[in-house]
Amino acid sequence: MRWRLWLKRLTVGSTVLAVLLVLAVMLVIRSEWGRGEVRGLIESQAGKFLDGTFKVQGISGSLIGGVTLRGVVFEHAGKPTFSAKQIDVEYSAWSLARGGRKINFIRFTDLVIYIGESKGRWSWNDWIKPRPPSGPQAPFDLARIELVNARVLANARESVWQFRRK
Repeated sequence: MRWRLWLKRLTVGSTVLAVLLVLAVMLVIRSEWGRGEVRGLIESQAGKFLDGTFKVQGISGSLIGGVTLRGVVFEHAGKPTFSAKQIDVEYSAWSLARGGRKINFIRFTDLVIYIGESKGRWSWNDWIKPRPPSGPQAPFDLARIELVNARVLANARESVWQFRRK
């Protein structure tokens, strides 16, 4: 009889502790410090794939369902190559945590992409760091993308603009 009382207390205590822990994590993530940490994580992850400097001025939203990045700039070889006033991303954190590879929605606002010529081809070929082959990957599903006030500024010689015959 006594063990049932202790089991009940243990269950209630564990549940309350779990709820408090989840609330504490949510408060930390939504704090200015937590958002700064998330911004740093985004910048460092981008740095693993992009050959240049990726900076985010600010972040808002919920990490569970979607975030808004403000003041996004990517520089390659000391030159701006990509900038956006705002990037809105909607996803399911639960799905991503379980290994899903789906983004529901991305909106780029005031997007500017600067491309030029590099080694006789378009410069965006140099933006991604080369990676060794790692075998087949599951496809990434991007359900919807929106470009609001987007511009592509190109600076290249005529040879890059021509299609090459094979």
